[in-house]
Amino acid sequence: MLRTIDNGRTGVIAQQMRLDTVANNLANVNTTAFKKQEVTFADLLYQEINAAGRPVERTGVSVSPSHGAGVKAAALPRIFSDGAQIVTGRMLDVAIAGEGFLRVELPAGGYAYTRNGRLQVSSTGRLTDENGHPLAPSMVIPENCREVTIGFDGKILVHDESGATEEVGRLFLYKFFNPGGLRAYGKNLYVPTEASGEPQAGEPGSDGFGVLRPGCLEASNVELAQEMANLLVAQRIYQLSLRIIQSAEEMWNQVNNLRK
Repeated sequence: MLRTIDNGRTGVIAQQMRLDTVANNLANVNTTAFKKQEVTFADLLYQEINAAGRPVERTGVSVSPSHGAGVKAAALPRIFSDGAQIVTGRMLDVAIAGEGFLRVELPAGGYAYTRNGRLQVSSTGRLTDENGHPLAPSMVIPENCREVTIGFDGKILVHDESGATEEVGRLFLYKFFNPGGLRAYGKNLYVPTEASGEPQAGEPGSDGFGVLRPGCLEASNVELAQEMANLLVAQRIYQLSLRIIQSAEEMWNQVNNLRK
């Protein structure tokens, strides 16, 4: 009976994590370049029972009966599939189609990586991401700039009032051997870990890197229909896990009341 209650408890905990993950995905459905997460599950250790006097192995397969100990949430992988391309027409917007991240400098030092291409110009003229983190390598827009354009190859061109054009920098992309190993930093930023590996820099459109889409932004890759289906399944399994605990408790009460 205790095993039944414990199995139901592990099911409740696992589905609670799944519900939390679905809720976070749905909350960020309109977040630019947000990448959804999924929950993977694994069964817990098994206990062999009544194995004495039985053949331990037959043709390499154990025939001893065993009872499972429930389930656990094994991992929360982040899915880095591309989101839809939304045309904004804004000159400083750029989307990445394919593999790659933009690199920004963090206030405390070091670098973070993002897919959010809604770029801004700071009060000092530096090109930054939406949250004010300067792009790396650094690029400064001149004061007499009338217009800024971003090329498909990542070149940043500025046009002054006289019509002259000047290249002030270039956007590079950075990719990882295992992007699923990146740690979410918040504000659509990711930082490398040992699991992700070191970043590799490259020009857009070359050597397996994605291409840039100026005047566009990447939407979230959250699919509403799929997340709603996941929500209903998680809710139902959560209810059934609670029902298992309730049924085991009722049976236990019946046994305890046999002598009354």
